Amino acid sequence: MLPGRSPDQEPICRDCADITTALTCTRCKRESERFRSGLCIRCTLTDDLTAVLKPNDDFRLRRLISLLTVTGRPESIYTYMRRGTKARELLEAIGDRTLPLTHEAFDALPRSTAAEHLRALLVHHRMMPGRGNENLTRFEHWLATRISNLPDDGTSQLIERYAAWHHLKRIRDKATDPAVNLETVTHAAKQDITEAGKLLIWLRDSHGIAIGEN
Repeated sequence: MLPGRSPDQEPICRDCADITTALTCTRCKRESERFRSGLCIRCTLTDDLTAVLKPNDDFRLRRLISLLTVTGRPESIYTYMRRGTKARELLEAIGDRTLPLTHEAFDALPRSTAAEHLRALLVHHRMMPGRGNENLTRFEHWLATRISNLPDDGTSQLIERYAAWHHLKRIRDKATDPAVNLETVTHAAKQDITEAGKLLIWLRDSHGIAIGEN
């Protein structure tokens, strides 16, 4: 740290500037601005993450704490996990063991940037297994849910065939091309599939046209 200034206004160290304010963390002994109770931001963050995640003997959670505290900007992580944020809710759910580190558990969450960012971090550092193109996987999951919510009078079966042949095959082919923005492609496909389902239901309810008559 260079908290002082020379007569020429050049940054200089604490001793050279005769600064008596303590600028050493009381725990790790590194020279750093004290953030809270004599601790530097990294030690403070370690304590907060440990209290939230409750790692105990879970090696993955201990590793997650380490990854989040060794980042180049620990202040941003401190802000990221402040109370009231979506990230804090996710970390608390992991700590309470109500959110397992599985894709199925993350898929069941409401879609959010915080959840997908955390999932990507866990996958990248091998605390959760990878599963290929995430946009493709999310679309397949959405499609299965969408079809299951359609009427079982032929509507769901017809939409399933339409989605599989007109959209899913094309999306899977595009998923192999890194130049394609698959999120845009899947968003458009979702809209088409949703509107197609609405049309079939409208024809049945408003005009009495059964699916088999289309």
